[in-house]
Amino acid sequence: MKQRVNIARALIHDPDILLLDEATTALDFLSAAFIVDFLGHLRAEGKCLLFFTHILQEADFLADRVVILKRGQKICDSTKIHLLAEQGTHDFSSAVLKILNT
Repeated sequence: MKQRVNIARALIHDPDILLLDEATTALDFLSAAFIVDFLGHLRAEGKCLLFFTHILQEADFLADRVVILKRGQKICDSTKIHLLAEQGTHDFSSAVLKILNT
């Protein structure tokens, strides 16, 4: 419930840009799904989301652009479409894992 309140507090002033660090951490499955779906609606409304996560399914659902860090170093900065094409796959998780394992 604290995480939902934190997100509600961040949205109360209707910002154009949201910075979210592990927004679904410590949430149960239904609450996490609600938050990710809600963020998807905000994105569709034109909000800019800077969304930090280690949950690849959330990143796949929300991301247009992907930055991947490994040991504190940026190893990828690309659009999701370009990333998938470069890795020769349509599966986001597989593409990210290929990059991390190089």
